[in-house]
Amino acid sequence: MSVYTIVHFNVVDPETFAKYPEPAMKTVFDHGGKYHVVAGLPGLAQPQMPEGSTDYGVIVVLEFPSQEAVDGWYNSPEYQDIIELRTGSTEGWAMVVDGFEMPG
Repeated sequence: MSVYTIVHFNVVDPETFAKYPEPAMKTVFDHGGKYHVVAGLPGLAQPQMPEGSTDYGVIVVLEFPSQEAVDGWYNSPEYQDIIELRTGSTEGWAMVVDGFEMPG
């Protein structure tokens, strides 16, 4: 079953954060991950907000084939070398959740 990483953050240091996306994408792809959602970054289409505040920050949803793949990506030396570019330039959270299959 797929495992998803969901990240939500506000960029507080755009200059430092600008160094993060390109190398981060490579680490995700190198570990079998896929990007499903990237919303709220400048230059990308902005999400529609039928409910709630438009102060949504940045939302990213990644899919990995397994928990082992997520762990391999997150703990890899390549990702650990750049993670501070995100955590040091943003405020937010990240979670890992199992995919959901409808019973029946």
